[in-house]
Amino acid sequence: MKDSGTAMLGVGVSSGKNRAEEAALQATSAPLIERSIERATGVVYNITGGKDLTLQEVNRVSQVVIL
Repeated sequence: MKDSGTAMLGVGVSSGKNRAEEAALQATSAPLIERSIERATGVVYNITGGKDLTLQEVNRVSQVVIL
């Protein structure tokens, strides 16, 4: 990702039924910054969760971040 331009850092935290999608949406939206992840040429993301984090949730996070 060398010489890729502006970097952006997002953090999302959530709990409950739709926690994966909610946290991913929080991390990928920056209402105070006039930039969008939609034009990104590359993405590095980290998912951290407890023992109850499922593979399906990880997949849903990936779908939000990549799409």
